[in-house]
Amino acid sequence: MNQKHIAFRNVGNRKYIIFGTGKKSADTIYSNFNISYYLDNDKSKWGTNYQDAPVFSPEKLLEEDMDQITVFIASMYEEEMSRQLEEYNLRHGVHFFRNVRSYLRQLASEICTGIEKFKNIHEGKRAFIIGNGPSLKIDDLDLLKNEITFASNNIHVAFSETAWRPTYYTLIDPLAARNKKDNIRAVPSIKLFPHQIYATLGEMEKCYWLNGVYAFNREGKIFIKSFPNDIADFVYYGGTVTFFNLQLAYYMGVKEIYLLGVDFKYNGIPIQEKDAWNYKHSGELRAHFHPNYFEVGEVLIRPDMMKHYECFSVASRFLNEQGVKVYNASRFSELDLFPRASFDQIVNDFN
Repeated sequence: MNQKHIAFRNVGNRKYIIFGTGKKSADTIYSNFNISYYLDNDKSKWGTNYQDAPVFSPEKLLEEDMDQITVFIASMYEEEMSRQLEEYNLRHGVHFFRNVRSYLRQLASEICTGIEKFKNIHEGKRAFIIGNGPSLKIDDLDLLKNEITFASNNIHVAFSETAWRPTYYTLIDPLAARNKKDNIRAVPSIKLFPHQIYATLGEMEKCYWLNGVYAFNREGKIFIKSFPNDIADFVYYGGTVTFFNLQLAYYMGVKEIYLLGVDFKYNGIPIQEKDAWNYKHSGELRAHFHPNYFEVGEVLIRPDMMKHYECFSVASRFLNEQGVKVYNASRFSELDLFPRASFDQIVNDFN
């Protein structure tokens, strides 16, 4: 890892800068990065704010340590802007990238290694994939100490109340990564993340990065009908982290999967609308299992229930075809794609 390309080192102290303040710079994929500031050739924009960050002249770059910045061009004028940056002695693929996707492709080739060791590691076994809905209880987690478990997002808020820790910890949400970076890095479990959030979280122990491919097209429709042939090559993400976890469990050879706390209901949270993909937590809503799951004022991604359901539909069909049994053992759930099972009966039968 210490030989990693300069553009991907020291992400915690790196400045991410966007050149352009037009439509392309508003792409939600930039939420994967903590943007320091924007650049624009339009003098009328200098000294203003855009997307909660200041806008400067491109000459601002001359004040920077070139090895500590990454510039993304977000404009249709990629060629012209590239030449301008090269005049400042910035190198393409090192200090700047013509678009954020080219950066992410190069990043994936650098960091997505080692996942092969998990192929069929739990062949024929059962596992629990834990959601964070209100139906999940701390006592449920205590009963899973000897089980293979996948948990995600802010599950760490439960750690002070239980000795249980997940076997695998996952996350796909860039805002959650930014909001809870220190907590996430401190999770002692094996961590499995799509490479898109590497710029937020950085290198850490017991962490494996996967080449994430977004499962939805530009119109927001899911374009996949099955799981990847080999997630060592890539893994689908988007919609819900539970879909990500189902792919991992399948790759690891799990043959019996139980969902827990997957309520498929977000009481009071405004459902995602066009051009309104985030919101601020008011502190009044209780859509998760723990009262401290979010902090007041925290910026969050709105749940897109249609995308969630499309992901679960793909998983249900594919896993059924592969002979993998999936049961919804959540104490409450509106997800109707998997047969229901009693969590209490399951743990009583096996303990």
